[in-house]
Amino acid sequence: MKKLIGASLCLLVTTAMAEINFSKKVNQQHIDTLKGDIQNLKSLDLNGKTTKAFKNIFASQKVKGDALNNWLNERVQFIVDQDFLESAQIRPLEEMSQMVNHSLKNDFEIERTVKKLKGKDLSSPDTYRNLGINEIHSSGQSGVVMSNLGTAIYYLGKQNNVVVGVDFETVDDKVVTLPVTSPRSGLIQIGPVLFSPRFLVDPSNTEAKVNSYNRSATLLHEARHSDGNSEGESLGFLHNNCPAGHDLEGAPACDFNGNGPYAVGGVFMYEVATKCGDDCSEADKGALKARAFDSFSRVMKVNGKLTFLDSAPEGERVENR
Repeated sequence: MKKLIGASLCLLVTTAMAEINFSKKVNQQHIDTLKGDIQNLKSLDLNGKTTKAFKNIFASQKVKGDALNNWLNERVQFIVDQDFLESAQIRPLEEMSQMVNHSLKNDFEIERTVKKLKGKDLSSPDTYRNLGINEIHSSGQSGVVMSNLGTAIYYLGKQNNVVVGVDFETVDDKVVTLPVTSPRSGLIQIGPVLFSPRFLVDPSNTEAKVNSYNRSATLLHEARHSDGNSEGESLGFLHNNCPAGHDLEGAPACDFNGNGPYAVGGVFMYEVATKCGDDCSEADKGALKARAFDSFSRVMKVNGKLTFLDSAPEGERVENR
């Protein structure tokens, strides 16, 4: 099995961070929209004092595009379509070295376990509760908004003591094998709901910057799922069921820490909403701030204190170049 991974890495090396790539099956209009969102993120340079939470999460004193883009690219490298798992080639490559104390199943059993992803209702939290990633953004419509498949697949591979390989074709016709060697592998799935009018902050103007910032907040949220480690009990920054009395009581839509996905997305939206300037109307700023506060309402204290998890990722991701 170890010979397989050598042949699979012909397009992949562990060097500097590459730009985010898209699967060929992603809708071209959606690709163009997300590329525009990423460019808007890169161009951000907002004045004003930032919160301590923003500085701690993004390691930046200002809301600057270079810091945000670098943070994102460290955690996301491929974006795939909603139906990706229906045709994706998923296979074991080699034994996962950090799991040598676990028994290695035979190839058939490994493939069968990994392929349990296929055919599942990807809009159901139950699918991800079993995999370790137990939440998908929902806007009240069926289908995927966005989810972090890379961490879910890494979690599956870790359970089975293997490096899982995921094959797919990029928009420039390259056939890529991604060895999922870390939660930082960064395989993000998107669906059409992300671009639907109901998901927009300003549905009257689909080109409004505030809509772009809202999608970027969702992408940053999912990127946080690429962080964490088993030793710190933070692998994937998994969501928890919301506590009794919460509006979402019992749903896996809360974080019991102060630096998880909801904090990441909420902090970004709050900073932009309060510093956006002429790029956003007052109504847009208010609507974006309301979404930030919705995210903050899902950040729970533990024993009356806000805890912070270790975000250092385990393993080392393989770069696509």
